Amino acid sequence: MAEYENFYTPDDVDEQIEAFLQARETSTRDQKLTHDLHAFYKPDSEADAHSLQRVLTQLLADDQHGQKIVPISDFMPKQQKYEETSIMRGTLSIKAGAKTSSTLVRRLNILVATLIVAVLVGSMLVVFNAARQSHNSTIGSPDTAEKLGKIIYQSSTHQLVFNLSWSPDGTRLAAHIDGTLQSWDATNPSNVVTYNIPATASGKKVFAGSFAWSPDSTRLAVAGGTAIYVFDAKTAAIQTSTPLQTPSPTAQPGSVGDRGIGKIFFSQAQKLSTGGLSLGNMTWSPDGRFLEATYNGLPDSACAILIWNAETGDLVETLNKGFNGNVLNVQWSPDGRHLASWFATSVLKIWDTITWSVVKQYQGVSGFSWSPDSKHLALLDAGKVFMFAKDARIVDALNGQTLLTFAKEGSMRAVQWSPDGTRIALEYQKISNPLGLQRTADHMKLWDAINGKLLYTFTAFPVSDVMIPFSEASWSPDSRYIACVSDDQRIIVWVAKLRT
Repeated sequence: MAEYENFYTPDDVDEQIEAFLQARETSTRDQKLTHDLHAFYKPDSEADAHSLQRVLTQLLADDQHGQKIVPISDFMPKQQKYEETSIMRGTLSIKAGAKTSSTLVRRLNILVATLIVAVLVGSMLVVFNAARQSHNSTIGSPDTAEKLGKIIYQSSTHQLVFNLSWSPDGTRLAAHIDGTLQSWDATNPSNVVTYNIPATASGKKVFAGSFAWSPDSTRLAVAGGTAIYVFDAKTAAIQTSTPLQTPSPTAQPGSVGDRGIGKIFFSQAQKLSTGGLSLGNMTWSPDGRFLEATYNGLPDSACAILIWNAETGDLVETLNKGFNGNVLNVQWSPDGRHLASWFATSVLKIWDTITWSVVKQYQGVSGFSWSPDSKHLALLDAGKVFMFAKDARIVDALNGQTLLTFAKEGSMRAVQWSPDGTRIALEYQKISNPLGLQRTADHMKLWDAINGKLLYTFTAFPVSDVMIPFSEASWSPDSRYIACVSDDQRIIVWVAKLRT
């Protein structure tokens, strides 16, 4: 603030302005005010001029008579125009006067209060973030930290559970349970849906056979003896039914895959007591276009892999040329370009799904699983005992080159590659049955799919102080959980990968 001459101080100026405002005549208000302000004030700084202009602006706003304030420049010589600008930008205390100190205090108080609120809000955000991280690292109970191998869901004991399968979206599980096909919310037993096959014309019950989720998780295809039924997954309403073909008098033998060959095959296949066929290993192609199912009859030459158009129900291909054993497992490659079929003779065949020709064949295989990118296979090399492997390896799916060998410890009976491609799960079993017919495993190991290092071992879990083995192990689509069936027929879901 500029210094003032004689006895005038900023406070004196404020008091004088108040006095003049109270005593002025209305008719000469603007002229008197301008003259008096000019008389009281010596323009000697740019800051004072700015403050004076603010005072004039406020006074104009308070004017109730609509009179025009005469510019100060009218009372000043032209050579003082520059000094006028300085006057208009100064004297911050003319308007506020004695209130400046209290205003500053109020502003300081507001600033302090704002800082306090900011600190409190920041502290709350830190606490909230910590709580959220703690919640993300737990599941089921907020008081128990999630860890590898933790069982997050365990059903009651059933009489028989098999074909346990995740929906592709990971929200539900489905399985044959005690003679019925059911699905439910994946980590708790709520919202159970049961899918019933229509009875025969004579009222005989037909059991649901093999099934497959549609890629979008909205439907279930189910083998039902005389037909393949497609159910709405949520409501269990039957959307379509495709009768299994009957022999055609005009069907002529042809190449493998001809519909005529397919119809002849159906006429020769062994029928169920309720009619139709017992189909196994049903799968839906990743693009949703095809349904696959296997048929294993006697003799071995009667076995086949059957492919239908999923929308029209037309039989597309019948793959049975050169089969010399039951088909144990069939998997589409994730990109849908190939189909892998594993036989009881330890043979693995890779089919091109456009030409339906065999493009690669492996011998001595006791289990397999596709990599998520469809480029590789995890293979179990058959050991001396039927269906038990001596080691595991990763190979190029089409040229057979071995890229990694791991788990050289034997006794493996199943392999599953995680959907995210980072881990490979191997099921192990103590060989107590020389024929290797026992299906259960007593522990599972998770291996790094890149370097083949052991990451974690999941042992059979204790139930009533008894170690219970398991089977039917499969990854959830997000690769976080593995579902399996215990030897006492409980459904188990456990943590196989922690959140990152």
